Amino acid sequence: MIARWCAVMALACLCLRPAVAATPRSDVLAVGLAAIHQDALADFAVSTLAVEGMKGLSTIDPDFGIVVHGHFRLTVMYGSHHVADYYVPKPNDADGWAALIRRTVTAVAPLSPAIAAAPPERIDQAVFDAALALLDVFSRYAGPAEAQQHRAARNGFGGIGVRIEPDGDTLRVTDVSPNGPAAGAGFKAGDRIVAIDGASVAGLSRDAVAAKLRGPINSTIVLSVRRQGWLAVRLVTLHRALVVPRSVTSHVDEGGIVTITIAEFNADTGRAVAAVLKTARQGKPPSGIILDLRGNPGGLLEQGVAVAGQFLAKGPIVATRGRHPASIRTYFAGPGGLGGTLPLAVLIDGGTASAAEIVAAALEDSGRAVLIGTTSFGKGTIQTVLTLPNDGELTLTWSRFITPSGYALHGLGVLPTVCTAGEPTRVDAPLAPLRSDRADIAATIAAWRSVRLDDAAGRAHLRTHCPPSIHAAATIDEAVARRLLGDPALLAGALALTAPVADTALRP
Repeated sequence: MIARWCAVMALACLCLRPAVAATPRSDVLAVGLAAIHQDALADFAVSTLAVEGMKGLSTIDPDFGIVVHGHFRLTVMYGSHHVADYYVPKPNDADGWAALIRRTVTAVAPLSPAIAAAPPERIDQAVFDAALALLDVFSRYAGPAEAQQHRAARNGFGGIGVRIEPDGDTLRVTDVSPNGPAAGAGFKAGDRIVAIDGASVAGLSRDAVAAKLRGPINSTIVLSVRRQGWLAVRLVTLHRALVVPRSVTSHVDEGGIVTITIAEFNADTGRAVAAVLKTARQGKPPSGIILDLRGNPGGLLEQGVAVAGQFLAKGPIVATRGRHPASIRTYFAGPGGLGGTLPLAVLIDGGTASAAEIVAAALEDSGRAVLIGTTSFGKGTIQTVLTLPNDGELTLTWSRFITPSGYALHGLGVLPTVCTAGEPTRVDAPLAPLRSDRADIAATIAAWRSVRLDDAAGRAHLRTHCPPSIHAAATIDEAVARRLLGDPALLAGALALTAPVADTALRP
């Protein structure tokens, strides 16, 4: 399992698409090569992808090599040994090139013990890794096992709804999902799981525990549980249910300001934010909302749109632009958002990326919210995920997103109106520019919205105005947000700086 940040960033803004069915003439490589050629933002012929993919077999055995002779012939080598010559297929014949890769593996196997012993999945991984390296760091292949983990993180899995930490020979429950089977059975934080289905949990790794707790929806699991105050261990029988990892938490301060923290955008995020807003509106209305997106690496595009729509009554949220016709879309807010009239501040930092940046940019460009913190990560591309015939996944960068004011976000990020870079110690310091004529802020915002995508130097220079940094634990951001929400005149002045222009780039 790769590191969490890399895994999440590789899936940072997703547009999910149907599985690609196998055909009698195609295998996983053929389907994958055709998909990369047709869907990826970068335009490569199948032949280029396949040749680069074949070179990737050298990661299994360094003595493997190929020589391409123009557009007609390919020679397979093993060390200095000539293995075979092949005529090459037409440039975009995915089935032909996949078949050639398979023939190449078969031809070299008698000379290469490593390639001969490699299972088909290892061959596919080597080919896809090398081919996708031509694209960008967010395009990648996941084999069936890893793809299943990604699907569980996005869409949920059969589980019981607890978070656990190994503690001695037991598993300590640290959090219980409110709507999961464990909550229904009365589990509490601090409970100790001693055994799962009669087998002790002592010495189990996190992955082993996760594998035991998860399973088919409606399947039965029996836990041996110990709780302080109980005289003996109790057996608790649960039926696994669909569990989507919790991505939204909230709290209300003494002044009536509701802080909503979104850790990532999964299949439940939009519903969870709506639920928080609905609860907050019962009784005395909140005095304001702080939407904390710091450290949020993104997730599902549609969920980012849904969250932004909770705070916008109308207008554009984001546009996506790529080569594939299905990648060209514009998303708009509709009426009915529960947070549409509440004073709003959004916290961002250098870890705010992708779908989180979509939300931040939409709320800023509409003049709906004041952004506080540092410039965001600048991950402005969208990945499409295709499930392959072997149940693995291709994640391909297939479009860029454009903010409502018209700038391409990739490599630039979102600029906060109130900059807290350097984490000043006094709350009034970041707000001081708003109390002057605000001309410098307005000029920077105008430059930000007009810089060209191909002006790498200009974009890099703009990011120095409020350098990105990680602020997830910075208390100054929340303090500034509360001060601003408590000053209607200052808030109105800040919102006016990012109010939408009449000729919005994303108008219908």
